[in-house]
Amino acid sequence: MMSKLFIVEGRNAPKINFDPKSGKFEISGKSYPESAERFYKVPLQWLKKYSEEGEPKDIEVKLKFEFISSASVISMLQLLKVMDQLRAKGFNINVKWYLQDDDDDIKVTGESLESLCGELVFEYITE
Repeated sequence: MMSKLFIVEGRNAPKINFDPKSGKFEISGKSYPESAERFYKVPLQWLKKYSEEGEPKDIEVKLKFEFISSASVISMLQLLKVMDQLRAKGFNINVKWYLQDDDDDIKVTGESLESLCGELVFEYITE
């Protein structure tokens, strides 16, 4: 089984915790790293490898952004497309998109991503 991927939250970069054993994948915090493409490269490679090696199971994807830059949204779309490939391979992917009650920008970003990533369905959770 693949090992867990954990990246500590930085000043401008989110915490990433992908745990294949528990089936819980989380990205949370502020996402506006200097280079979103470079920051998300490791999680994207990890997820692609997992899609090749992992056995179908239930996966809960928790996305909880205080702020997300447009460059990060592009990287997030790439990650979500790999998750849609997992779904097509028989994984049960449950995407939870968290937002503050009054944060329309984060909600619209989630809805845009959902519309672009195949058959994934998002559950919107207001806090």
